[in-house]
Amino acid sequence: MKIKVDEAGSLDQRFKSLQQEYENFRSGQARGLAQENEELKRKLAEFERRIAMLSEEIERLNNNLRVKVEENSKFELRNRQLEQELENLRRKGSEIENTVMY
Repeated sequence: MKIKVDEAGSLDQRFKSLQQEYENFRSGQARGLAQENEELKRKLAEFERRIAMLSEEIERLNNNLRVKVEENSKFELRNRQLEQELENLRRKGSEIENTVMY
């Protein structure tokens, strides 16, 4: 296959043009990837900050819950004591009524 000199020059120019286009694409793609990487780093830092903040909030809420559970246990114990006292008073009241009636 024979190629004319002017066709060879044209092919060479076309090759160089395509090569330049490819290099431009790659460098643009690299810039785009670098920008995307920076954006992802920024988002990651934001998510890490939020996770830390939420972890602190969860710890605070757990402590509050622990205090409320302890308070509730104390109230339940006091309620049982009062119910027992009430039952004892009712029993004594019934005994007094029975004594007065007879």
